[in-house]
Amino acid sequence: MTTTNHLEDTTMPQPRTALGSHAPIPPTHDAPGATLYYETRGSGPLLALLGTPDGTETYAELAELLASKRTVLTYDPRGTGRSTSQSDNYDDTPELRASDLHHLLATVTDEPIDLFGSSGGAMTGLALVTANRRRVRRLVAHEPPVITALPDAAEIRTRIDEVVTTAHTAGAPAAWARFLTVTGMPTSADGNDDPRDPQPDENIDPDGDYFLTRMLPHTPRYYPDLQALWAADTQVLFGVGADSGDQLPRRATTALAARLHNHVTEFPGGHLGYLTHPDEFGALLDRLIPT
Repeated sequence: MTTTNHLEDTTMPQPRTALGSHAPIPPTHDAPGATLYYETRGSGPLLALLGTPDGTETYAELAELLASKRTVLTYDPRGTGRSTSQSDNYDDTPELRASDLHHLLATVTDEPIDLFGSSGGAMTGLALVTANRRRVRRLVAHEPPVITALPDAAEIRTRIDEVVTTAHTAGAPAAWARFLTVTGMPTSADGNDDPRDPQPDENIDPDGDYFLTRMLPHTPRYYPDLQALWAADTQVLFGVGADSGDQLPRRATTALAARLHNHVTEFPGGHLGYLTHPDEFGALLDRLIPT
């Protein structure tokens, strides 16, 4: 199997030699075709927190909890939050987001780093590991929706394509309703969700349209290069929400981990456990990636 490698770029800036050995880091970085907004907290070994489209604001509380022992980097993926793109002529794939992250990391440190990614952010982490086998020391991939690992992938892909079409023709609210049905995630109307659990249209807006129309089309088509994952100098840890039940992201994560013969760790909460149970979630993550 081959994957497109967006990470080889001779124009890439020279990496820093040691974290913390330079002047304060500016809040934005120019990657090819995009300007990325990012934040750092703490000091010591670097841990990056990845989401799609979740970024700096969503991960702020978790980042604060983890920054007492390490440097924590959060950023807004291109086209979301305070990050921008120079044009609309691109496919927002996990590989492209991994390329953006690779260029951003090069300005901070050239040492192997730790990554935590949830949902599409976990797919970004997998894409970075497969493209650059020595860049990541440990990756905690929390509920990456790698649908291609499932036996019913074709049916799910068709249904997700219908969600994207709905976003274009009927708008985000109607698309979110279909999205939650496809993924099996709870809504406030179900009456069985955690009252602390943010609903997607509340949590992701105003980036919801971008997610539905630019990021989501590529999600059901991504499949990581398993041979590259095995060959990488990276410890890959998979996580699922204890309350995720039979939801699509948990099913996909479990199936992918089985193909890699990896153990799956249960995290507090559901798909958004880092928001609903930040203290417990952060404590477990801290144990999984000790400094």
